[in-house]
Amino acid sequence: MLKMDSQMLFSYGKGTFLDKLGSDETVVEVLTIHHFHAAEPVIESRPLTEPELMSWLVKSSEMPINGDKEESTGGLRLILGPAWQRITQNTDCLRFPPSHHLHNGPGDVFSKSALEKIIEELHLPEATPWLLSTHSSHFQRYCIELKGSTSPLIGFTMRKSTRGILNLDVSLSMSYNPNNGLTCGLLDGCSQSQQEFIKTQIIAHSALACHPLLLPILLTAYQRQLINTEEAKLWSLLVDVETRSGQTGAPLANPYYKSKKGKNFSIITKDALGVIQRATYSESHIKALLLGLEAVQDSILHIKTENSKSRKADMEKAGHILKERLEFISHKTKVMLGNIQFIEKRGQAQLTAVFNYIAQRDARLGRKFAQYSGQIARASKRDSSAMKSIAILTVAFLPGTFISTFFAMPLFDFSAPPGQPIIKTRFWIYWAVAVPLTLTVLAIYLTYVAYIEHKRTMEDNQQEGSEDEETSEI
Repeated sequence: MLKMDSQMLFSYGKGTFLDKLGSDETVVEVLTIHHFHAAEPVIESRPLTEPELMSWLVKSSEMPINGDKEESTGGLRLILGPAWQRITQNTDCLRFPPSHHLHNGPGDVFSKSALEKIIEELHLPEATPWLLSTHSSHFQRYCIELKGSTSPLIGFTMRKSTRGILNLDVSLSMSYNPNNGLTCGLLDGCSQSQQEFIKTQIIAHSALACHPLLLPILLTAYQRQLINTEEAKLWSLLVDVETRSGQTGAPLANPYYKSKKGKNFSIITKDALGVIQRATYSESHIKALLLGLEAVQDSILHIKTENSKSRKADMEKAGHILKERLEFISHKTKVMLGNIQFIEKRGQAQLTAVFNYIAQRDARLGRKFAQYSGQIARASKRDSSAMKSIAILTVAFLPGTFISTFFAMPLFDFSAPPGQPIIKTRFWIYWAVAVPLTLTVLAIYLTYVAYIEHKRTMEDNQQEGSEDEETSEI
């Protein structure tokens, strides 16, 4: 019979993903919960440097929770990766984790050797290096076989990557041993506030820490809460856009509300488009969240059949509580999906209404411009008629004016005695001055007319070129 490993397909390329990870020495936090029959859970939490973490891993592997002891009911060993500080200077900006989270994934806060040791000692799935290097949101269950173990472990990986749309970018890798009820996990990528929230929730629900799906459900509930907050922001922004544009038939939430942005349709159009885009992002995350909820619900049923008889009652009770919580989250998420789709459609309707309003306004302005152009044309026609009358009168009286002026010049002597010439001898001076001056004026006028025509031709060519560029861009 061929020897096969249940993790062989996931171990392929493990070294490639591990080479992408690795960072300087850092500080992590370790949270442990020990469960015993008829006793309160024992909870421990402490920060560890990387060398201290390696020592803790060795000691934990040497002193596991003993499944042979009747009082032992399992427990939790969780490594919380370093928390990053949340940036709050500009709340309007989308919040990304630090650069190492954005490019290489949360896992690069560990060195390669430390990450290999964590995966080995906690028996995490072979897909963990890929999980810490990817931005693909998912929830996956694995079968992990151990040497010397009669039954396989159950592994889980969860990735909550929202690419900056929501303030969430975490990775979770876990293993669960049905024989002794021990759950081991690595959670990385949390902000400081998120890490405190997770710790508080785990400690508050320590009675359910015996179930390996407590942490995935807490992260799922937290993601739903973030999307719900985004939904409220989108609704507020949509109402603001409708109030400023005035293009809505729905009753306004506050008819006396006045936005500080004013009725600038360029900004209104941009805000309406932002509502649609962010609603589309949220809808995508909600659908991914619903798929994850289905996978978690299926895993609860799977774990229910894998536990030993001594822990079956406790796991069934914890599974029932978690299942009810999942059903509640699923119902709220489906309602939220309908709300987001409503906001998206209403935003599209608002954008269409704004475009139609702008088109109607431009049409009204065009009609007014046409009316003004007609009035200007009629006035120009009246002016041209008056100028035409003046030109006709000028032409009619110009010959007589020229003749009277010409013969009134002192170059003629009409009182000369008979036989003497009327035209004086220096009459040629008039023609010597008048002819060149007339030709010079005509040349200047023709040159000016040619310059104006050339300038107009150049302007027309430039305008046609710019119109062709705008048409090609459209």
